[in-house]
Amino acid sequence: MAAVSIPPPLFYKGHDTMTQFSVEALRTALKKSGANNHMMAHALGVNRCSVSLWLHGHRQPHPMFMARIKVVLEAIDDAVTMGALPLSANVPAGDRCDEFKDVVTARLAAKGINLTV
Repeated sequence: MAAVSIPPPLFYKGHDTMTQFSVEALRTALKKSGANNHMMAHALGVNRCSVSLWLHGHRQPHPMFMARIKVVLEAIDDAVTMGALPLSANVPAGDRCDEFKDVVTARLAAKGINLTV
């Protein structure tokens, strides 16, 4: 099955050839996956405030997180395509964050990627 990319472009090349972060890609992933900031932060291994600052344009992710964000958003897109996300309404509220991370981690593992978070 071919992977479907998350529109708009996850990352793009600027005139200075530095890779830039797309807040719209993060918003799209959150919306498509049914995740909230806390769930996304848990999957990325950052704190919830960082995700909120990125979404509101107050901060850009540190360059060391760019590759992690890219692969996690791609894994979320794969999980949405496969029907593993959004999570079922039957998942208890207290378990949703861990379940979301488990789904993302499983998609990454299927690609041979192991993010230690």
